[in-house]
Amino acid sequence: MAILRCNHCGYLREVSQEHVGKTVKCPVCEQAAAIYDSVDFIKKLIDKYGGLLAKYRELESAQNMPAAANVPKYLPKDEELDLHNTAVMTNSMQYKPVIQWFERKNIRVEVDHDALDTQGFFDEVAVELGDNFPVLQQVLDKIRKAQRNN
Repeated sequence: MAILRCNHCGYLREVSQEHVGKTVKCPVCEQAAAIYDSVDFIKKLIDKYGGLLAKYRELESAQNMPAAANVPKYLPKDEELDLHNTAVMTNSMQYKPVIQWFERKNIRVEVDHDALDTQGFFDEVAVELGDNFPVLQQVLDKIRKAQRNN
């Protein structure tokens, strides 16, 4: 999938890969919004984060501040980074907000750590949604609305 990203209002949406490189009108603010290849978009975000992290480390050392515990020491290079490795979701920081959401609804959740790697899951869901789009369009519209409203 590709990513439609509006730099004006921050709207973000997955779109078909065939639209990569095009510019369309944002459905929220109607400003021009580019469509990016997902992997390239993520790599650019990581590069930007890496630059900011390096600057942070530079400022931190210049002021002799203790290193922040939750900020990584280095960012992996592109060749070291596996964007398709979904095992990273096994980190409790990744699923903690989901557990907290359930707790606010008074629902007790137990995490099955063996089932957390979702390798291939999203691909399977995407194919299923695509194959059944006419039937699921109403459900997808509700999901999109919920995502826009956080």
